[in-house]
Amino acid sequence: MKINVGKPDKIVRIILGVVIIGLGTYFGS
Repeated sequence: MKINVGKPDKIVRIILGVVIIGLGTYFGS
């Protein structure tokens, strides 16, 4: 599994942020 598309750091951060926020709101409410 190799991810070599320029710099996917921003995309990965956005996805992780959305997932973490989603889980936080799902479990935290």
